[in-house]
Amino acid sequence: MMKPLPTIAFAAILLTFQCACGQQGAQPPMTLSASRHEVIAPAEFKAQLTKEPGTLVDVRTPDECAEGIIAGARMIDHGSPDFAQAIKQVDPSKPVYLYCAAGGRSYKAAQFLLKNGYAYVVELDGGMGAWLEAGQTVVPPGKASNR
Repeated sequence: MMKPLPTIAFAAILLTFQCACGQQGAQPPMTLSASRHEVIAPAEFKAQLTKEPGTLVDVRTPDECAEGIIAGARMIDHGSPDFAQAIKQVDPSKPVYLYCAAGGRSYKAAQFLLKNGYAYVVELDGGMGAWLEAGQTVVPPGKASNR
């Protein structure tokens, strides 16, 4: 059985109206100033540090850092009561490279930075464990520079 013409016309008008409204409410494309967050493997992490310098941050505990850190890293313990204040001293306009032992704390630190307007945050996939497993080197904390 055929539907009456007024019902079909009403449905067509309603559909047209919904499509037009949906286009008006569409989100603008992401701009270049939007935050970026990447999690990358050790070799790529090392190359990216050289290619696009920024601040390298080790968010492990002092005891963990005593076993060695990536050269150039600043040590900012994620578990420290003054973590938020200390990490906010890092320049938000430059890339921030984060690592911890396995990835959990660096993820939390990355989320904190992104919520606080940092433009580009890069995490070491697998943390220090993956770094060492990939044959990368570490230095004693006293030999690392604070960028």
